[in-house]
Amino acid sequence: MEYNDFGPWKYDSRTLKFNHNKIVLINLEPHSREFLFWFGISCYFPVITAVTGPIANMLSIACVVNKWRMTSTGKELSDPHGIFAINVLSLIIGCISNVVLLMHFSKKISYLQSQMLNIIGWTLASVLLLIDVIVCSRIEYKHGLYHRAIGFWYAVFTVILYFCCTLTLSVHFLGYFRNVYPPEFNLTDNERAVMVYTFCLSIWFIWGAGMFSGLLDISYGVGLYYETVSVLTVGLGDFVPHNPAGKIMCLIFSLIGVILVGLIVAMTSSIIKSSAGPIIVLHKLERERLKFLKIYELKRKQSPHNKNLINNYESIEQFRLMRQLQIKVHKRTKMITLFITLFIFISFWLVGALVFKFAESWDYFDAMYFCFLCLITIGYGDFAPKSSAGRAFWVIWALAAVPLMTALISTVGDFLFDMGTSVITIFDNKVRWGLFFIFRTLKHLIFYKRTGNQSIQQDLRIEHREEEQEEEIQEETYDQDLETHQAEETLHDLASQRLGQLQDIPTDEEVHVKIKQIMLLQKNYSVLSYEDHNYKLKFEEWVYFYSLLEDIKFQFLNIDNFWLSEYSPLRYPMNESRFALLQLTGSLEQEVENIISRATKKSPSVSNNYVRETSNDTSAFQNYSTHLTKIKHKRSNSF
Repeated sequence: MEYNDFGPWKYDSRTLKFNHNKIVLINLEPHSREFLFWFGISCYFPVITAVTGPIANMLSIACVVNKWRMTSTGKELSDPHGIFAINVLSLIIGCISNVVLLMHFSKKISYLQSQMLNIIGWTLASVLLLIDVIVCSRIEYKHGLYHRAIGFWYAVFTVILYFCCTLTLSVHFLGYFRNVYPPEFNLTDNERAVMVYTFCLSIWFIWGAGMFSGLLDISYGVGLYYETVSVLTVGLGDFVPHNPAGKIMCLIFSLIGVILVGLIVAMTSSIIKSSAGPIIVLHKLERERLKFLKIYELKRKQSPHNKNLINNYESIEQFRLMRQLQIKVHKRTKMITLFITLFIFISFWLVGALVFKFAESWDYFDAMYFCFLCLITIGYGDFAPKSSAGRAFWVIWALAAVPLMTALISTVGDFLFDMGTSVITIFDNKVRWGLFFIFRTLKHLIFYKRTGNQSIQQDLRIEHREEEQEEEIQEETYDQDLETHQAEETLHDLASQRLGQLQDIPTDEEVHVKIKQIMLLQKNYSVLSYEDHNYKLKFEEWVYFYSLLEDIKFQFLNIDNFWLSEYSPLRYPMNESRFALLQLTGSLEQEVENIISRATKKSPSVSNNYVRETSNDTSAFQNYSTHLTKIKHKRSNSF
């Protein structure tokens, strides 16, 4: 397991809910207004380029193989030699650029070499293909003698994709030129894997289009449309295999294609969950934290002798403030993410419907109906694109719908899950008791009508026993609250004792008791860190486990406004139980090293007074350990 440090605290890859290395690469503070913008460029623009490049090459092959002109009867005609030569040259340059990008992803060539070759290569490929498109539009289709075949429309969309690759890489290079991040792509293994799987999917589609064009007696471009319909499980039914060879190859091709698409969807979902949401929370929380930190520093300057202004880690006021900021920022981020995702989804749906309306001459409502059914992969087959422009656009639109639907399902699913959990909690705490009161009242009314006074007296005795049971439950709850309060007081007392002993040299006996306490606390946090990643430590838990840290780290706790400072662990979205576990593990390692270093100097001896003193501390700690165990069982039973 790889460990890292931020400030004095230790963490690993399972502690923070985002990749801390992606933050370190950016030469901007998380609270900066430009932070989110450049973070998105450094992380997502290379991924967009790596996914767009192979798809652009796939379409470029289709616009070379397929003819660009056809008669009014649908018969395709050979392209002029000059246009065909430029088309082939554009394809070669585009493929070379994609291979260069793949080599950079595998760290075979440097960032600067890759950027220069890719930007120049894709720019040149898009310009050459754009010249072909303009020349054909002005000469070949001007007098209406010829119509645009599917090869022409694949060329149009290839130009757009090549230009997108050039644009994303140029903007990313601008960030490096401004020294926002070093000369490298800020990518994780999952993000690199998306590029590899997309490259494999494009190769699979290129081979499949050629195979199905021969088996189904269709053109290469239509074969690309057919296999996209099959792999994305839409099944429009306008093309179906009629011979055994076609049916067998359709089964094999679709199975492997669905697996590749599933891997891309899984990776995309993982990238969205592990980077976008937590980083937005971090950015907004940092801005709120610094705002309140300035307020507290101003108060301290205005009232330097006010004893009520507690500035170290025992300030429960600042701790509660950070908790409130976490909740507010988390809710706001979820709402913003939900609205942005819905806006992109609706725009993608409506704009796609607009294109199909003009390409297929449909009513706009029918185009919306068709696009929505394709997005949720139903595909009744009552509507299907027939024109060359519609089929070429459908390939691009459907492939883009895969990550979009992944983001929508992930975002809306998380929002509905959180909302459902809140509703269940409200129902469990309030509605359940209201229904119980209503049913008990109805029972009394019905029971009164059917029975006489003797039954009423019996019912009153039952009600009296129920009230006694409720009083017993309340007393038991009060005892639990009292026990919790006592445990919290014990934590505070032990922490105060730790503060007083900070300058003293601990004896071996004190070290042994401390080690025992750390080991017991480690056991509880180890279980909580695996059972509930969202478990939030109470203020008393923070105070206690901080009191067990080594002196070097403990000194950081006494700085001014600790919970609002840059050393506050509440700055980051994290698994707090695991964070506490790692700090205690570091403290345990340090204490063991100290024992080993002192082992040759003196032997441990335990006095009777010390046994009596430390046994009280151990007993108090065991009570607190039992309290943590009850919390763990209570949370596990609630689920």
